[in-house]
Amino acid sequence: PDMLTLIPSIALDGVTSINNVTIWDGSSKTVAQAQTNKKPNVNIYFPAGSYTVQAIVRGTAAKTLSLAAGSASSSVTLTGMESTSPSTVLPSGAVERNVTVENNGWLKVQSTCTLPEDGVLHIILSSDATDWQIGALTILKSTDVSGKYQTVATTQTTQTNVDMTGNNHFSFFERGANPNALIKANSEILPYNVIVNDACVNLRLTDGAYDFNADGDFTATNITYDRQFTRGKKVTVCLPFAVTAAEVTAKGLTVYEFDQVSEDGILHFKEVGEMAANTPYMVVAGENTTPFAGFRSQSSSVAQTNALEVVKGEGSNAVTFKGTMRRQTLNSGTEATYYGYSNGEFVKVGNNVSINPFRAFIKMAGTSSSTAVNALFEDASAIRDINAATVNGSAIYTLDGRKVASGQQNLPKGVYIKGGKKYIIK
Repeated sequence: PDMLTLIPSIALDGVTSINNVTIWDGSSKTVAQAQTNKKPNVNIYFPAGSYTVQAIVRGTAAKTLSLAAGSASSSVTLTGMESTSPSTVLPSGAVERNVTVENNGWLKVQSTCTLPEDGVLHIILSSDATDWQIGALTILKSTDVSGKYQTVATTQTTQTNVDMTGNNHFSFFERGANPNALIKANSEILPYNVIVNDACVNLRLTDGAYDFNADGDFTATNITYDRQFTRGKKVTVCLPFAVTAAEVTAKGLTVYEFDQVSEDGILHFKEVGEMAANTPYMVVAGENTTPFAGFRSQSSSVAQTNALEVVKGEGSNAVTFKGTMRRQTLNSGTEATYYGYSNGEFVKVGNNVSINPFRAFIKMAGTSSSTAVNALFEDASAIRDINAATVNGSAIYTLDGRKVASGQQNLPKGVYIKGGKKYIIK
């Protein structure tokens, strides 16, 4: 058979194992209280082939539990347990930690091995934990191929799209390495980022080095993005969904779009009231420093990933504000120079500098000797804000008309007039 359930049929050191264990089919299931401190060492005769062994375990927090299956082994760091309570294994990817009460954390550990010829498959579970338990132990044959049991969606953070529409058999199925992966399926096999007939009930974007790609438009009922912002600090943002003017206001955001490049090379950003999908912006958070957490709970569109860029200027003078949906490694060289936003200015990128998804950077053609690019932000009051210590170009005056600089010169913080416009240097 493709699946063999060892618990409750096997004995653990002579003690009958767990009662009422339910094979997990992708929905919530109860795992009964397990036996404690038993170390199964199981030898089973199998025909030649590939086998995946799955165990659902829990034990003393911060200790390690290892599963050896044939020549393969893997381990998991335990998170604790509530030994007197049954608990629930949720369909949320890797079996959830702390699923019902504090320290009730069932986890999955899984190993895949190959028997080159008919023989004995050795399975050993061991741990340095004082107390640990087994909630399920399952052997699967030839997993994660079409028509067989599926156990994991992604094995790399760069895997963004998985098609499970041809599969109906799942055993402790998890999302795997990339929490931002979109999974097409016939039903809600996981609680988020599953697309059924071009519709997703829960779209959850996880901040970090996890790639995202929508290979087509779809709708999402609930949207959340867990990025932590700093109050009052400008950051780059590029999202796969639009943000309405009402949402910008409700979340206390200030949003700037890339508007133009002046003759003196300053990048001009102007305040706007809403955000389009797949478009890079500069965003400032207010009191709410997680403005996109639990962001939306109504059906809305998520756009197919496209160019993600805004280009201003022409030819060799063109400047691109480029968004990211995938983690990118930037290297400034002879063909292009890159600038990332940091501490109030766009700073030149050297070699092998990485930028995470849902952000943006500046790209200029060819080689540039400038170590930073000045950015000017025009808010709704038309007072402009230069987040750099240096102002380039024509004469600069104070508000009372005194000329304080011409050309390039460092200036202290304050409000100045240049070319008939007000600027703030912070």
